[in-house]
Amino acid sequence: MNFRRGHDLPKTKMVNEEVPVVGSNGIIGYHNKVTTKAPCVTIGRSGNVGKPLLTNTDCWAHNTTLYIDNFRGNNPYFIYYFLKTLNLENYRGGSAVPTLNRNHIHPIKTQIPPLPEQKAIAHILGKLDDKIELNRQMNQTLEEMAQALFKSWFVDFDPVFDNLPAGQAGALPDVLRTKYEKRKLVPDEKKLIHSNPELAEGFPSSFVFNETLDKWIPEGWEVKKLGDVAMPQKGKNITKKDAIPGIFPVVAGGLNPSTYHNQSNTNAPVITISASGANAGYVNLYHNAVWSSDSSFIDNTITDHVYTIYLFLKKNQKPLFEMQEGSAQPHIYPSHISSLEFFVSNKAITEQFEKIVENNFLKIKSSILETETLTQLRDTLLPQLISGKVRVPVG
Repeated sequence: MNFRRGHDLPKTKMVNEEVPVVGSNGIIGYHNKVTTKAPCVTIGRSGNVGKPLLTNTDCWAHNTTLYIDNFRGNNPYFIYYFLKTLNLENYRGGSAVPTLNRNHIHPIKTQIPPLPEQKAIAHILGKLDDKIELNRQMNQTLEEMAQALFKSWFVDFDPVFDNLPAGQAGALPDVLRTKYEKRKLVPDEKKLIHSNPELAEGFPSSFVFNETLDKWIPEGWEVKKLGDVAMPQKGKNITKKDAIPGIFPVVAGGLNPSTYHNQSNTNAPVITISASGANAGYVNLYHNAVWSSDSSFIDNTITDHVYTIYLFLKKNQKPLFEMQEGSAQPHIYPSHISSLEFFVSNKAITEQFEKIVENNFLKIKSSILETETLTQLRDTLLPQLISGKVRVPVG
């Protein structure tokens, strides 16, 4: 196979069309020109050095990558998996800015199986990756469905508009009348009043103007601080050095766990809000207990409605980011989180909502567990298949 250095393309020069621009960490934008025909196999040249990436469409290989322009008769999908076993990050050079030079990896001596076996190996590993990706997409859809329902009930107040008496619509202020007319266009079968009339009756049938918020809200609903409903707690810092290897993710300032520990200081499910660093204010949901380190948390010892609070915080992700204090090291404290305005409906509505979305999140949890098993199987099989320790039937 032959590697070429990727091509320069500043963000300002990208034309936002169909062609993905692949950098060392994945897709970084879109363009209207192609450097590499599908399947596009790249490895990180700078940044995430040595990481192989597979793109199943024509792409633009960015100058932070090396890309294969000639597979020399080998199966591209097999080559992608093969590259994952070579630990190419060990071939990087440079001290200030480590980079991967194609001239350093071209001389690597390797042995690869015949093409029919390459295709069989790629097929097995590809099926595992396809299922992992399908699970990821399903989880994303399930959460988006829960977020859409939260927005419908507690932001757009759709069931309240559906409950409004027809004669009252003419007396609505302009801002509400516009929403009411738009809501009338939704088919009845998609409305709560049709699918669950008993629950729909629990929603108000009128709005009142809230002077504090300067907006219209459902009659009878309260506006409280989140801290009055579910007070976030501050985690207890632990360093990688002090963490004892175990099964509990350590949640600090990053998007992903920083390490794993043998103890937890939360119950599941648990919401974490990163406390410092570039991602201060980032909200995540864990379906198993974690060690909350450089983060705040809300778990089921604090509220019976963890999923509802999580969806509320995700809806308020931007306001949380804007609350960051400090320039050199941004911080988000429990006091920031607890100050967010929170609508409190009647208990029956909240409990019913929690029950509905809990079903979504339990499906997500099950899918995550399956994905972890599939990932472990793939990562175990990968080196054994590539090395020939495990052979696959061909034909």
